[in-house]
Amino acid sequence: MEGNGAWVLAKIDVDANPGIAQAFKVQSIPSVYLVMAQKVQPLFQGVQPESALRQIIEQITILAKEQNLPGLGLPDQEAAEEEVEANDPAADLLMAGELDAAEKIYQERLMANPADADAKSSLALISLQRRVAGTDLTNLKVPTATDVSARLVFADSLILQGSHEQAYALLIESIKAVVGVERDEIKARLLELFEIADPADPVLLSARRALASALY
Repeated sequence: MEGNGAWVLAKIDVDANPGIAQAFKVQSIPSVYLVMAQKVQPLFQGVQPESALRQIIEQITILAKEQNLPGLGLPDQEAAEEEVEANDPAADLLMAGELDAAEKIYQERLMANPADADAKSSLALISLQRRVAGTDLTNLKVPTATDVSARLVFADSLILQGSHEQAYALLIESIKAVVGVERDEIKARLLELFEIADPADPVLLSARRALASALY
């Protein structure tokens, strides 16, 4: 596999996933975004020549090495394992917008291994994509802390944009402002969104502590 697993090219069907297209404010196809260190930023729109693409990838690789990000310079064995993961049929289905088929595979994996973090994360992402399907996520404004339904939608849009920290903070703020069923609903959504993130992410660990403090 080109790049030895240092980078992965993922495709999203905007017709099957209009919510994602709206969240990223896609104006033309193809639109390419970089996801690195859990942050999302636009790269370019429109078709680019191969030479330009290789130059962009080279620049990103240099930047990633400067930031000491994992996944670069992998030994042969690790690179082989990364390639197997990259060829995961469930992940391919998820990227193609085939949510039902991908969900079935991940559910089977989770039944076989309840500790499968990747399956849990992917199922949470599928749930998020279903929630935002058909929802206009453009030009959203931050709702008040007590407008729980609107805050949940806004948090979903932030997660899709890679703004996990802001999404967590807004929902934790709402937990402090409401009681009863609404409080339980926010807690359940937060725990589900937590599944999407890397378990070792400092932002996630901080949010878990903040949630515990808000609840108890």
